[in-house]
Amino acid sequence: MTRVLITGVKGFIGANLTKRLIESGLEVYGIDLEKRLSVLVRNTLSVLGVVPTLYYPRSITEEGLSGIFKHAKPDIVVHLAAQAIVSEAQKNPVATFRTNVLGTVNVLEACRVASVPVIVASSDKAYGQGNAMHEQMALDPMYPYDTSKACADLIAQCYARTYGLRVKVVRCCNVYGPGDMNWSRIVPRTAKNVFEGKHAVIYDGMADVRREYAYIDDVCDAYMLLMKYVMNGEAFPNLPALSTVVNIGTGEVHSARRMANYICDYMDRPDLLPLAYERKDFLELEDQSIDRTALESIGWKAKWGFGEALQTT
Repeated sequence: MTRVLITGVKGFIGANLTKRLIESGLEVYGIDLEKRLSVLVRNTLSVLGVVPTLYYPRSITEEGLSGIFKHAKPDIVVHLAAQAIVSEAQKNPVATFRTNVLGTVNVLEACRVASVPVIVASSDKAYGQGNAMHEQMALDPMYPYDTSKACADLIAQCYARTYGLRVKVVRCCNVYGPGDMNWSRIVPRTAKNVFEGKHAVIYDGMADVRREYAYIDDVCDAYMLLMKYVMNGEAFPNLPALSTVVNIGTGEVHSARRMANYICDYMDRPDLLPLAYERKDFLELEDQSIDRTALESIGWKAKWGFGEALQTT
């Protein structure tokens, strides 16, 4: 039975991926900061009712990952643990770089020593601003979050090229779906506000900024397919042989205004429009979209349309 070690197992993608892997008969070992798992603690694992095979309460910035590797004996690692909130990254840059960069180095080194393949979650934000961005483009980050992800991205590629470590670096667009407990994100924040009878709120000046979105089930499908590729050491047919990077995108590019309007309409609360605006005290990238040709070339295709997926969230 395949044994998968997931860092950031309590997070939105981590918990949903854990659920899918367990349902597929795999053993999942999880690392996260929380001292213990409990249904009384509100996180995505508890919301989804998922319990990994074994849980390790550990920060990826601490020493001791090698001991976890010896105990769990993973066949593959999916490294998702990160400071993923743009505003928090700007407020606490040192902690962000420690987690997103040094933490990634620690995970990669443990994988190198144990000869375990790894998927590293980068971000489409590592590209900087732009549209239809593909895997061979240079990274051009601007702010703490995207810069930290770009650093981790390049370090993962370094481990692949220098040590022959089997690595896939994933640059994914914005993800939404059931169990997202991060209320600063447009989809869960709007749904929560509307459910509570409050006006949908978006950041001032960001209403018409367009971002690309992917539904969590499609993202989990992509990760599960990539796990097979990286474990087998297979190359992508339309990428250079040494390329370790792949985008996850859907072509669903929407403004914050449209996302909020759709949620209000679907929840039958058009009275909560027009939108309310909140002053934004942090910097972030604006319009973005990415090319998905490489991932589709190995058989992946988004199954969920924008409207249908939002209705299940």
